[in-house]
Amino acid sequence: MGGLCIKQNNQTNDPPKQDRRSLQYKDPAKSRVNEQDKAILDIKARMKKLKTYTDKLELQVGQQKEKIQEFLKEKNKQRALIALKHKKFLDKQVEKSLGAQTLLQQTMQNIESAQMDVEVYEALKTGDQVISDLQKQASLEDFEELYEKHQENLDRQKMEQELFGQVLNDEDLEDELAALDVQIMEEALPDAGTGALNESENAYSKQSQQEEYLQPQKQRQMQPQLA
Repeated sequence: MGGLCIKQNNQTNDPPKQDRRSLQYKDPAKSRVNEQDKAILDIKARMKKLKTYTDKLELQVGQQKEKIQEFLKEKNKQRALIALKHKKFLDKQVEKSLGAQTLLQQTMQNIESAQMDVEVYEALKTGDQVISDLQKQASLEDFEELYEKHQENLDRQKMEQELFGQVLNDEDLEDELAALDVQIMEEALPDAGTGALNESENAYSKQSQQEEYLQPQKQRQMQPQLA
C-alpha cells in the first residue's frame, strides 16, 4: 500500500509527457517571427532543396555523357541513343529546377521589398501622427495669439522708451544750455580787457604819429626867430 501511494504521488508531481514536449517546442524567438519572415524562411528552405536536387541532376547528366561516349566507342548505337534520351530528360529537369530556383529567388526579393515598403509606410504614418499631435499642442491660433501678445509687448516697450527718452533729451538740452552760458560768460571777460587795451594802444600810436608830424614844423618856425 505504501509503495502504491508513493508511486501515485510521483505520477501526480511529474508533468505529462505531452506537456513536456509542448514546452520544449515553445520558442519565444520563433513566436515573434511574423508571417512574412516565415514565408522567407520557407522559400529559402525550398531553394536549398532545389539546389541539392539540381546538383544531383547535373551529376547524372555528366554520367550519361560518359555512357554515351563509351557506347559510341563500343559501336553500340542503340544504347548510346537510349543514354542520350535519358540525358535530354535530365537536362530538362535541370532547366526546370533552375527556373524554379529563379522564381523562388524573385518571390523572396519581392517579399523583402514589400516588407521594406510597409516599414517605410509605417514610419511615415508614425511621423505624420507625431506631427499632428505636436500641431495640436501648438496650433496656428496659439501662434497668432502669442505673436499678438509679443507685438503688444514690443509696442509698449517702444512707447516707454520714447517717453523716457523725451525726458532724458530735455534734461540733456538744459544741461547743454547751462554749459554754453558758462562758456559765453568766461569768453566775455577776456575779450573786454583786451578791447580796452587795444583802444589805449591805438590812441597812443595816433598821438605819437601827430607829434612826429608836428615836430619838423615847430623847428622851422623857431629858426627865423633865432636868426
